[in-house]
Amino acid sequence: TAMPAASQAFPERDRAWAKVACTNEDFERLKAMMDDQVRKSRRRERKAWEAAGMAVVGCLLLVGTALGDGMLSGGPDVTAGAEPQPEAARRVLAAEAEADTEEALAEHDAVLPVPVARAVAVVYASGRQVGHGRHFDVRLTSAARRAIRSVGVDVPPRSASAASREAALITGLARLVEDLGSLEAALVCLRMDRDLVETALDLAYGSNLPNPDAFESFARYLPHAARRRAEGPTRRVMALAIGYDMSWPVHEAARVSSGFGPRVHPVLGEPMMHYGTDLAVDEGTAIRAMADGYVVYSKRDAVNGKFVKLDHGYGLTSAYVHNSELLVGEGERVKKGQLIARSGATGRATGPHLHFQVEIDNRPIDPEAFRERKAPRAHRKSVEAESIGDAIVPP
Repeated sequence: TAMPAASQAFPERDRAWAKVACTNEDFERLKAMMDDQVRKSRRRERKAWEAAGMAVVGCLLLVGTALGDGMLSGGPDVTAGAEPQPEAARRVLAAEAEADTEEALAEHDAVLPVPVARAVAVVYASGRQVGHGRHFDVRLTSAARRAIRSVGVDVPPRSASAASREAALITGLARLVEDLGSLEAALVCLRMDRDLVETALDLAYGSNLPNPDAFESFARYLPHAARRRAEGPTRRVMALAIGYDMSWPVHEAARVSSGFGPRVHPVLGEPMMHYGTDLAVDEGTAIRAMADGYVVYSKRDAVNGKFVKLDHGYGLTSAYVHNSELLVGEGERVKKGQLIARSGATGRATGPHLHFQVEIDNRPIDPEAFRERKAPRAHRKSVEAESIGDAIVPP
């Protein structure tokens, strides 16, 4: 960068004084000295900034090396020793990782349906999303990393992009399903050693148990502590997968008249939590089951009116409230999309509509989260009658 002349560094008054006090030769010598001082000062500043920049780069390289060697991440980095990538190259790698995720979903769709892939990503990311909600920020446990490696999938380091970690989880789980022949067994492998799961499966098949590849069957042959560690995540994935594959209980054009969340109760006029979604439909509209299951309740009370509650397994239930007619009985098995009731305005209601309520382990979930394929929000575990609003669905 060009340095300013001394005549530009001093006010006009000082330059005029210097010309009067000195001969032309002395003035030129003084001007050269001042120019030299300015250049030296700028050079010292530039060197200081360069030294600071090198120090920052050194710290970043040190941290990156620690992450790559596993000193901070606790696991090996398949990219250890690679040269630092410029910003353009990082963008290319991120785009490739995102393409890998989409390819993993498409390639393994027959073995690992998209609702299951989404559900496992939600559970192992605790709902965290990055990149404007495009990918889930999954956390791969040590057991999950061992299981994924066992089927030949490269496990990205913890410092890798969310897209690459999500793709590795989906691809690895799909290959585990192919190897074991059981989705639930593959899910359990993400929480414990694969050898234990395979032994439990062999014992379940050897005992001629019904549905030996279901968690409830082979889990009895797992160590107690390991079974408890795997049960929660496995049930949550299966419940969310059913939810993501749900059938909307009424026609898709039905308007949401009152969504999930806090509101002023339309009858009582008080602020209350609304644990379901109200769908504005005409009386007599067909109400259909969101998924396969069996009927827990099919009855009437003063608040819910005529309502149906279904159990879909893995702690997932759905309720259909304020109906004018019930078409299924308690204990009956129903299929996804089966006609189970007709809408109405029975119970505590201001007009014809369907109150649709979904729960996982008695925790209300926003039904629209499943419809929009988002990570659902769970709310209070204990649901008290006075806080539910227009629906008091029994657990």
